[in-house]
Amino acid sequence: MISISGNNYNNIWADAIIKIMKHGEIRPSIGDSKKMIRHAAVSVEMGPEAIQQALNGKLHPSYPQQHGLNEYCNQFIDGTDDCMKSKGSQDYTYFGRTISQLKKIREMDLLKEEFNKRIQAVTWDKFEDLGAENPPCLQILGIVNIGYNECEINTLFRSHDFFGAWQFNNIALLRYLNTEVLEPAELTPVRFVEYNFSGHIYDYDWSSAKRVTQLPA
Repeated sequence: MISISGNNYNNIWADAIIKIMKHGEIRPSIGDSKKMIRHAAVSVEMGPEAIQQALNGKLHPSYPQQHGLNEYCNQFIDGTDDCMKSKGSQDYTYFGRTISQLKKIREMDLLKEEFNKRIQAVTWDKFEDLGAENPPCLQILGIVNIGYNECEINTLFRSHDFFGAWQFNNIALLRYLNTEVLEPAELTPVRFVEYNFSGHIYDYDWSSAKRVTQLPA
């Protein structure tokens, strides 16, 4: 298990890339592409400053996607062109699998109760996803009100592309949760913990990943 924690969003990502490249096990990925990956179980913990940096969309200069962040985040906003295009181009979206659950959390004011660990949104559909070619990578979103108008967020991924997708994914998810449930409940996220069964880097990214370094503090 690789464990990463910190309060600088970009350096958390860089630390994860460096450690996966150094300690990750090389194994094949599954699917039509037959790519190789460097794989490890990975946990990431972000503090309040790192969370705010993510919400502000601050990307590491070595992150391969430097454009299109707002369009990606718009996929989590109902009614936008990007959301409609996303829903029309694939079998499912994280938005489609979770929005009704988040609306119920908001409508029932579930986040008003402090230290309630039962507030989760789940993406996995056991009838559709077992044996599917491309089942959801994100499995669970959990939120806990820890008092003083603060909360912590926990996510669980069965699989996560750390080099090519991690920064976009977490920024979009944080903004999505902030809009749908946290701001309505007047909560500020101060801790974000992510668990990954497989945090990995694809073989075609290895040469670029080897050049990733931490930024000056």
